[in-house]
Amino acid sequence: VATPLTIPAKATPAPAVVKLPVAEVTPKEIDNPEYPDYDALSSLIPLELMKNTDSSMYNKDDKRFTKYLEIYGDFSRMYLYTEASVNKKPLTDWDSLFVKFNDEPPYLDNLKAGGHLFRPKSLKLPKDEKVTRLLYNTSVVPYLPTIPYSESRTPITVNWFEDVFREPQSPKEIRKVRFDAFLSTPELGEIHLIALYYKCTRETPNCYIKVMK
Repeated sequence: VATPLTIPAKATPAPAVVKLPVAEVTPKEIDNPEYPDYDALSSLIPLELMKNTDSSMYNKDDKRFTKYLEIYGDFSRMYLYTEASVNKKPLTDWDSLFVKFNDEPPYLDNLKAGGHLFRPKSLKLPKDEKVTRLLYNTSVVPYLPTIPYSESRTPITVNWFEDVFREPQSPKEIRKVRFDAFLSTPELGEIHLIALYYKCTRETPNCYIKVMK
């Protein structure tokens, strides 16, 4: 009796590796249904807050970088996007990126205005071997208010979109917002990019956010 031929099953092709540029405020269009929020960035208005900045807790008294933003108009959506590395590699469990936005003068309590971004809750992004990329809808940003950073801890959330950036009752008044950021690491850290991406409402098509000089 002839032995029946066995037809080997076709191997499942490995998913295509998506390589994104580092420290480029203009996002690369990848047109991939796995990353709808990242793909949406290319249709929004970008604002670069930090770029290619060394950041470390080592031998420094003042670890924070602070900037003030001028805001006009109302927004229909807004994302926070970040890229950071330590020793030219992605962040480890010993490292964390701290980001905070608050009205000036402060509207939110200090510990409720932001903190160490909770990485497991980032919106989906292509993996990277050199940097940690994080993307958040600014209406629900998970963070840890204190260190040590650990993915086993339970984060709290802040709604920067409604509590800081929007003023629907008086959108044409110019507002002032304080931005703080730093890398919590004793190693050689670098913040490659922190940026906001937003869209204006139809009622205020000329809305803007800009860094004050």
